[in-house]
Amino acid sequence: MMNATIAMKKTGWGLFVLIACFALGSCSLFRTNALPPPVSSVFPLQEESRVLYEGEINRLVQNSGGRLYFSTRKGLVYCIDGAKKEILWKFSARAVISAPPCLSEGRVYCADQENGLYCLDEAGRVVWDKKLAEKISGDVGQSQGKVFVGTQDGNVLALGAATGDEAWRFKSESGIQSGPVVWNRQIIFGTVDSRLFFLSPDGRRLAAFKTKAGIRGPLFIDSNRLFFSLEDNTFNSLNLTSRKRRWTIRTGGFVTAPPAADDRRIYFLNSNSALFCLDKRGGEILWWKPVPSPSYFRPEICGEEILAATLSSLMLGFYKITGEKSGTHDAGQEIKSNPLLLDSGLVINLYDGEAGQGTLVFLKRSGASPSLDQKK
Repeated sequence: MMNATIAMKKTGWGLFVLIACFALGSCSLFRTNALPPPVSSVFPLQEESRVLYEGEINRLVQNSGGRLYFSTRKGLVYCIDGAKKEILWKFSARAVISAPPCLSEGRVYCADQENGLYCLDEAGRVVWDKKLAEKISGDVGQSQGKVFVGTQDGNVLALGAATGDEAWRFKSESGIQSGPVVWNRQIIFGTVDSRLFFLSPDGRRLAAFKTKAGIRGPLFIDSNRLFFSLEDNTFNSLNLTSRKRRWTIRTGGFVTAPPAADDRRIYFLNSNSALFCLDKRGGEILWWKPVPSPSYFRPEICGEEILAATLSSLMLGFYKITGEKSGTHDAGQEIKSNPLLLDSGLVINLYDGEAGQGTLVFLKRSGASPSLDQKK
Protein backbone atom coordinates (compact mmCIF):
# COMPACT_ATOMS: atom_id res chain seq x y z
CA MET A 1 0.00 0.00 0.00
CA MET A 2 2.81 2.36 0.89
CA ASN A 3 4.60 1.57 -2.37
CA ALA A 4 1.40 2.36 -4.32
CA THR A 5 1.08 5.71 -2.55
CA ILE A 6 4.70 6.59 -3.33
CA ALA A 7 4.15 5.56 -6.94
CA MET A 8 1.07 7.81 -7.19
CA LYS A 9 3.00 10.73 -5.72
CA LYS A 10 5.80 10.19 -8.21
CA THR A 11 3.28 9.96 -11.05
CA GLY A 12 1.54 13.18 -9.88
CA TRP A 13 4.84 15.02 -9.60
CA GLY A 14 5.86 13.84 -13.06
CA LEU A 15 2.53 14.99 -14.50
CA PHE A 16 2.97 18.42 -12.88
CA VAL A 17 6.46 18.74 -14.37
CA LEU A 18 5.13 17.70 -17.78
CA ILE A 19 2.32 20.28 -17.67
CA ALA A 20 4.71 23.00 -16.50
CA CYS A 21 7.14 22.23 -19.31
CA PHE A 22 4.32 22.27 -21.83
CA ALA A 23 3.08 25.63 -20.50
CA LEU A 24 6.52 27.18 -20.68
CA GLY A 25 6.99 25.80 -24.15
CA SER A 26 3.62 27.14 -25.22
CA CYS A 27 4.49 30.63 -23.95
CA SER A 28 7.69 30.50 -25.91
CA LEU A 29 5.79 29.27 -28.93
CA PHE A 30 3.22 32.06 -28.70
CA ARG A 31 5.94 34.67 -28.29
CA THR A 32 7.67 33.36 -31.37
CA ASN A 33 4.50 33.44 -33.50
CA ALA A 34 2.99 36.66 -32.05
CA LEU A 35 2.13 39.32 -34.61
CA PRO A 36 4.56 42.25 -34.58
CA PRO A 37 3.16 45.65 -33.64
CA PRO A 38 1.82 47.59 -36.66
CA VAL A 39 4.17 50.03 -38.38
CA SER A 40 2.85 53.49 -39.23
CA SER A 41 2.74 54.47 -42.90
CA VAL A 42 2.65 58.15 -41.84
CA PHE A 43 5.06 58.74 -38.98
CA PRO A 44 7.70 59.96 -38.40
CA LEU A 45 7.24 63.20 -40.39
CA GLN A 46 9.65 65.90 -41.43
CA GLU A 47 9.07 69.35 -42.90
CA GLU A 48 9.57 69.66 -46.64
CA SER A 49 8.67 73.30 -47.40
CA ARG A 50 6.53 76.28 -46.34
CA VAL A 51 4.23 78.83 -47.95
CA LEU A 52 3.53 82.07 -46.07
CA TYR A 53 0.22 83.96 -46.28
CA GLU A 54 -1.64 86.80 -44.56
CA GLY A 55 -4.02 86.25 -41.65
CA GLU A 56 -5.33 83.28 -39.68
CA ILE A 57 -6.94 80.44 -41.62
CA ASN A 58 -10.64 79.66 -41.14
CA ARG A 59 -10.38 76.06 -39.87
CA LEU A 60 -10.25 74.24 -43.19
CA VAL A 61 -7.90 73.82 -46.15
CA GLN A 62 -9.37 71.90 -49.12
CA ASN A 63 -7.82 70.09 -52.07
CA SER A 64 -9.44 70.28 -55.50
CA GLY A 65 -7.47 68.89 -58.41
CA GLY A 66 -4.13 69.50 -56.70
CA ARG A 67 -5.02 73.08 -55.82
CA LEU A 68 -5.41 74.04 -52.16
CA TYR A 69 -8.09 76.56 -51.19
CA PHE A 70 -8.70 78.34 -47.89
CA SER A 71 -9.78 81.70 -46.49
CA THR A 72 -8.36 83.82 -43.67
CA ARG A 73 -9.86 86.15 -41.11
CA LYS A 74 -8.11 89.01 -42.84
CA GLY A 75 -10.71 88.76 -45.61
CA LEU A 76 -8.56 86.84 -48.08
CA VAL A 77 -9.18 83.72 -50.16
CA TYR A 78 -6.08 81.82 -51.30
CA CYS A 79 -5.41 79.28 -54.02
CA ILE A 80 -2.13 77.35 -53.70
CA ASP A 81 -0.48 75.05 -56.25
CA GLY A 82 -0.03 71.90 -54.16
CA ALA A 83 2.72 70.46 -56.36
CA LYS A 84 4.79 73.62 -56.88
CA LYS A 85 3.98 74.83 -53.36
CA GLU A 86 3.39 78.42 -54.39
CA ILE A 87 0.52 80.93 -54.31
CA LEU A 88 -1.45 80.97 -57.57
CA TRP A 89 -3.78 83.80 -56.59
CA LYS A 90 -5.47 85.54 -53.67
CA PHE A 91 -8.75 87.43 -53.50
CA SER A 92 -9.52 90.25 -51.07
CA ALA A 93 -13.10 90.65 -49.81
CA ARG A 94 -14.54 93.92 -48.48
CA ALA A 95 -14.69 92.62 -44.89
CA VAL A 96 -13.56 89.80 -42.60
CA ILE A 97 -14.27 86.26 -43.77
CA SER A 98 -15.10 83.86 -40.95
CA ALA A 99 -15.92 80.61 -42.78
CA PRO A 100 -14.11 78.37 -45.27
CA PRO A 101 -14.95 78.84 -48.96
CA CYS A 102 -17.33 76.49 -50.77
CA LEU A 103 -15.85 74.73 -53.82
CA SER A 104 -18.14 73.43 -56.54
CA GLU A 105 -18.06 72.94 -60.31
CA GLY A 106 -15.05 75.15 -60.95
CA ARG A 107 -16.30 77.98 -58.76
CA VAL A 108 -15.28 79.30 -55.33
CA TYR A 109 -18.00 80.83 -53.11
CA CYS A 110 -17.40 82.79 -49.91
CA ALA A 111 -19.21 85.22 -47.63
CA ASP A 112 -17.88 88.05 -45.47
CA GLN A 113 -19.14 89.43 -42.15
CA GLU A 114 -20.79 92.41 -43.85
CA ASN A 115 -23.06 90.02 -45.76
CA GLY A 116 -21.14 90.16 -49.00
CA LEU A 117 -21.45 86.96 -51.05
CA TYR A 118 -18.85 86.31 -53.75
CA CYS A 119 -18.46 83.89 -56.63
CA LEU A 120 -14.93 83.48 -58.06
CA ASP A 121 -13.69 81.47 -61.02
CA GLU A 122 -10.66 79.14 -61.00
CA ALA A 123 -8.34 82.08 -61.70
CA GLY A 124 -9.65 84.08 -58.73
CA ARG A 125 -11.64 86.53 -60.87
CA VAL A 126 -15.00 87.79 -59.59
CA VAL A 127 -17.91 86.21 -61.48
CA TRP A 128 -20.48 88.01 -59.35
CA ASP A 129 -20.64 89.90 -56.06
CA LYS A 130 -23.83 90.40 -54.04
CA LYS A 131 -24.56 92.42 -50.91
CA LEU A 132 -27.36 90.76 -48.92
CA ALA A 133 -29.74 92.65 -46.66
CA GLU A 134 -29.73 89.95 -43.98
CA LYS A 135 -27.00 88.66 -41.69
CA ILE A 136 -25.50 85.48 -43.15
CA SER A 137 -25.10 82.65 -40.64
CA GLY A 138 -23.09 79.50 -41.22
CA ASP A 139 -21.31 78.22 -44.29
CA VAL A 140 -22.23 78.56 -47.95
CA GLY A 141 -23.62 75.53 -49.83
CA GLN A 142 -23.97 74.85 -53.55
CA SER A 143 -25.77 72.24 -55.66
CA GLN A 144 -27.77 71.87 -58.88
CA GLY A 145 -27.03 75.37 -60.13
CA LYS A 146 -27.98 77.08 -56.87
CA VAL A 147 -26.01 78.67 -54.02
CA PHE A 148 -27.56 78.38 -50.55
CA VAL A 149 -27.06 80.53 -47.45
CA GLY A 150 -28.88 80.73 -44.14
CA THR A 151 -29.55 83.96 -42.24
CA GLN A 152 -30.03 84.94 -38.62
CA ASP A 153 -33.57 86.04 -39.52
CA GLY A 154 -34.45 82.40 -40.19
CA ASN A 155 -34.38 82.49 -43.99
CA VAL A 156 -32.69 80.12 -46.39
CA LEU A 157 -31.85 81.91 -49.64
CA ALA A 158 -31.21 80.22 -52.97
CA LEU A 159 -29.30 82.24 -55.55
CA GLY A 160 -28.52 81.31 -59.12
CA ALA A 161 -24.95 80.01 -59.27
CA ALA A 162 -24.37 81.69 -62.65
CA THR A 163 -25.65 85.19 -61.80
CA GLY A 164 -26.15 85.47 -58.02
CA ASP A 165 -29.78 86.51 -58.53
CA GLU A 166 -32.22 85.35 -55.87
CA ALA A 167 -34.20 82.29 -57.04
CA TRP A 168 -36.28 81.71 -53.91
CA ARG A 169 -36.32 82.00 -50.13
CA PHE A 170 -37.77 79.87 -47.37
CA LYS A 171 -38.84 81.38 -44.06
CA SER A 172 -38.47 79.26 -40.92
CA GLU A 173 -39.69 80.28 -37.48
CA SER A 174 -36.23 80.79 -35.95
CA GLY A 175 -32.61 81.47 -36.90
CA ILE A 176 -30.54 79.04 -38.94
CA GLN A 177 -28.28 77.02 -36.65
CA SER A 178 -26.47 74.67 -39.06
CA GLY A 179 -26.29 73.92 -42.77
CA PRO A 180 -27.64 74.14 -45.36
CA VAL A 181 -26.42 70.85 -46.86
CA VAL A 182 -27.75 69.02 -49.91
CA TRP A 183 -28.75 65.35 -50.34
CA ASN A 184 -30.60 63.85 -53.31
CA ARG A 185 -31.61 67.36 -54.47
CA GLN A 186 -33.06 68.13 -51.02
CA ILE A 187 -31.81 71.10 -49.01
CA ILE A 188 -31.40 70.30 -45.29
CA PHE A 189 -30.72 72.74 -42.47
CA GLY A 190 -31.16 73.02 -38.71
CA THR A 191 -32.78 75.86 -36.76
CA VAL A 192 -32.37 77.37 -33.32
CA ASP A 193 -35.70 75.86 -32.20
CA SER A 194 -34.36 72.28 -32.60
CA ARG A 195 -35.75 71.34 -35.98
CA LEU A 196 -34.31 69.92 -39.17
CA PHE A 197 -36.03 71.13 -42.33
CA PHE A 198 -36.12 69.38 -45.70
CA LEU A 199 -36.80 71.53 -48.76
CA SER A 200 -37.37 70.70 -52.41
CA PRO A 201 -35.09 72.15 -55.14
CA ASP A 202 -37.61 74.98 -55.65
CA GLY A 203 -37.80 75.85 -51.94
CA ARG A 204 -40.98 74.02 -50.90
CA ARG A 205 -41.10 72.46 -47.45
CA LEU A 206 -41.04 68.67 -47.70
CA ALA A 207 -40.74 67.77 -44.03
CA ALA A 208 -39.50 68.90 -40.61
CA PHE A 209 -37.85 66.64 -38.04
CA LYS A 210 -37.96 67.68 -34.37
CA THR A 211 -34.74 66.98 -32.45
CA LYS A 212 -34.62 66.35 -28.70
CA ALA A 213 -32.30 69.30 -28.09
CA GLY A 214 -30.65 72.15 -29.95
CA ILE A 215 -28.34 71.21 -32.83
CA ARG A 216 -24.63 71.86 -32.19
CA GLY A 217 -21.91 71.63 -34.78
CA PRO A 218 -22.08 70.76 -38.47
CA LEU A 219 -24.44 68.49 -40.36
CA PHE A 220 -22.62 65.61 -42.04
CA ILE A 221 -23.98 63.40 -44.83
CA ASP A 222 -22.60 59.97 -45.67
CA SER A 223 -24.54 57.89 -48.21
CA ASN A 224 -28.19 58.06 -47.08
CA ARG A 225 -27.36 58.95 -43.46
CA LEU A 226 -27.30 62.33 -41.76
CA PHE A 227 -25.07 62.68 -38.68
CA PHE A 228 -25.33 65.53 -36.18
CA SER A 229 -24.77 66.34 -32.50
CA LEU A 230 -27.12 68.00 -30.03
CA GLU A 231 -26.77 70.25 -27.00
CA ASP A 232 -27.62 67.27 -24.76
CA ASN A 233 -24.16 65.85 -25.69
CA THR A 234 -25.51 63.12 -27.96
CA PHE A 235 -24.40 62.12 -31.43
CA ASN A 236 -27.22 61.08 -33.76
CA SER A 237 -27.83 59.28 -37.04
CA LEU A 238 -30.89 59.92 -39.20
CA ASN A 239 -31.98 57.79 -42.16
CA LEU A 240 -32.52 60.34 -44.94
CA THR A 241 -34.72 58.05 -47.00
CA SER A 242 -37.26 57.45 -44.22
CA ARG A 243 -36.37 60.58 -42.19
CA LYS A 244 -36.32 58.43 -39.05
CA ARG A 245 -33.69 58.35 -36.34
CA ARG A 246 -31.40 55.32 -36.61
CA TRP A 247 -29.56 55.71 -33.32
CA THR A 248 -28.48 58.10 -30.57
CA ILE A 249 -25.24 57.77 -28.60
CA ARG A 250 -24.20 59.88 -25.60
CA THR A 251 -20.59 61.06 -26.00
CA GLY A 252 -20.21 63.67 -23.24
CA GLY A 253 -19.77 66.57 -25.70
CA PHE A 254 -20.81 67.94 -29.08
CA VAL A 255 -19.09 67.59 -32.44
CA THR A 256 -16.79 70.52 -33.18
CA ALA A 257 -15.82 69.77 -36.81
CA PRO A 258 -17.09 67.72 -39.76
CA PRO A 259 -16.47 63.99 -39.18
CA ALA A 260 -14.58 61.60 -41.44
CA ALA A 261 -16.01 58.25 -42.51
CA ASP A 262 -14.93 55.02 -44.20
CA ASP A 263 -17.02 52.00 -45.21
CA ARG A 264 -17.86 50.90 -41.67
CA ARG A 265 -16.84 53.60 -39.22
CA ILE A 266 -17.29 57.30 -38.52
CA TYR A 267 -14.66 59.38 -36.68
CA PHE A 268 -15.16 62.75 -35.01
CA LEU A 269 -13.63 65.10 -32.46
CA ASN A 270 -15.86 66.57 -29.80
CA SER A 271 -15.88 69.37 -27.27
CA ASN A 272 -14.60 67.28 -24.35
CA SER A 273 -11.23 66.79 -26.10
CA ALA A 274 -11.78 63.27 -27.37
CA LEU A 275 -11.58 61.45 -30.70
CA PHE A 276 -14.40 58.93 -31.19
CA CYS A 277 -14.73 55.97 -33.54
CA LEU A 278 -18.31 54.66 -33.97
CA ASP A 279 -19.90 51.91 -36.01
CA LYS A 280 -21.95 53.72 -38.66
CA ARG A 281 -24.80 51.22 -38.78
CA GLY A 282 -25.54 50.66 -35.10
CA GLY A 283 -23.80 53.61 -33.43
CA GLU A 284 -21.72 51.49 -31.04
CA ILE A 285 -18.63 53.25 -29.70
CA LEU A 286 -15.77 51.09 -31.00
CA TRP A 287 -13.14 53.19 -29.23
CA TRP A 288 -12.40 56.69 -28.04
CA LYS A 289 -9.15 58.42 -27.15
CA PRO A 290 -8.36 61.65 -25.30
CA VAL A 291 -6.56 64.38 -27.26
CA PRO A 292 -4.53 67.30 -25.82
CA SER A 293 -7.21 69.98 -26.31
CA PRO A 294 -10.49 70.72 -28.10
CA SER A 295 -10.34 70.77 -31.88
CA TYR A 296 -12.31 72.54 -34.61
CA PHE A 297 -10.60 70.68 -37.42
CA ARG A 298 -11.84 67.75 -39.48
CA PRO A 299 -9.88 64.51 -38.89
CA GLU A 300 -8.16 62.95 -41.91
CA ILE A 301 -8.14 59.29 -42.93
CA CYS A 302 -4.74 58.13 -44.18
CA GLY A 303 -4.65 54.46 -45.11
CA GLU A 304 -5.19 52.46 -41.91
CA GLU A 305 -4.70 55.51 -39.69
CA ILE A 306 -6.79 58.47 -38.63
CA LEU A 307 -5.04 61.82 -38.05
CA ALA A 308 -6.26 64.53 -35.69
CA ALA A 309 -4.96 68.06 -35.12
CA THR A 310 -5.99 69.96 -31.99
CA LEU A 311 -5.59 73.47 -30.61
CA SER A 312 -2.03 72.60 -29.65
CA SER A 313 1.24 71.97 -31.46
CA LEU A 314 0.48 68.25 -31.76
CA MET A 315 -0.94 66.22 -34.62
CA LEU A 316 -1.81 62.71 -33.48
CA GLY A 317 -2.23 59.47 -35.40
CA PHE A 318 -4.32 56.44 -34.35
CA TYR A 319 -4.89 53.07 -35.99
CA LYS A 320 -8.45 52.99 -37.27
CA ILE A 321 -9.30 49.50 -36.06
CA THR A 322 -7.86 49.47 -32.54
CA GLY A 323 -7.49 53.15 -31.63
CA GLU A 324 -3.87 52.57 -30.62
CA LYS A 325 -1.63 55.58 -31.16
CA SER A 326 0.42 55.31 -34.37
CA GLY A 327 2.54 58.44 -33.94
CA THR A 328 2.79 62.11 -33.03
CA HIS A 329 4.11 65.15 -34.87
CA ASP A 330 5.01 68.30 -32.91
CA ALA A 331 4.72 71.35 -35.19
CA GLY A 332 6.42 73.64 -32.67
CA GLN A 333 3.44 76.02 -32.45
CA GLU A 334 -0.34 75.78 -32.40
CA ILE A 335 -1.89 74.08 -35.42
CA LYS A 336 -4.76 76.07 -36.98
CA SER A 337 -6.45 73.75 -39.48
CA ASN A 338 -7.13 70.17 -40.48
CA PRO A 339 -4.32 67.84 -41.56
CA LEU A 340 -4.78 67.36 -45.32
CA LEU A 341 -3.52 64.36 -47.27
CA LEU A 342 -1.77 65.14 -50.57
CA ASP A 343 -0.16 62.91 -53.20
CA SER A 344 3.29 63.69 -51.82
CA GLY A 345 2.56 63.93 -48.09
CA LEU A 346 0.56 66.08 -45.68
CA VAL A 347 -0.12 69.76 -45.13
CA ILE A 348 -0.98 71.60 -41.90
CA ASN A 349 -1.37 75.30 -41.03
CA LEU A 350 0.31 77.41 -38.35
CA TYR A 351 -0.24 81.02 -37.31
CA ASP A 352 1.99 83.72 -35.81
CA GLY A 353 -0.38 86.11 -34.02
CA GLU A 354 2.21 88.82 -33.43
CA ALA A 355 3.15 88.98 -37.11
CA GLY A 356 -0.40 88.28 -38.34
CA GLN A 357 1.07 85.65 -40.65
CA GLY A 358 -0.08 82.14 -41.45
CA THR A 359 2.11 79.30 -42.67
CA LEU A 360 1.18 76.37 -44.85
CA VAL A 361 3.58 73.58 -43.84
CA PHE A 362 4.20 70.66 -46.21
CA LEU A 363 5.26 67.44 -44.48
CA LYS A 364 6.59 64.16 -45.79
CA ARG A 365 7.44 60.85 -44.18
CA SER A 366 11.05 60.85 -43.03
CA GLY A 367 13.53 58.07 -43.67
CA ALA A 368 13.66 55.55 -46.49
CA SER A 369 10.20 54.04 -45.84
CA PRO A 370 7.42 54.23 -48.43
CA SER A 371 5.51 57.47 -48.94
CA LEU A 372 2.14 58.08 -47.30
CA ASP A 373 -0.54 55.52 -48.17
CA GLN A 374 -3.22 57.17 -50.32
CA LYS A 375 -5.92 54.57 -49.70
CA LYS A 376 -8.96 56.10 -48.05
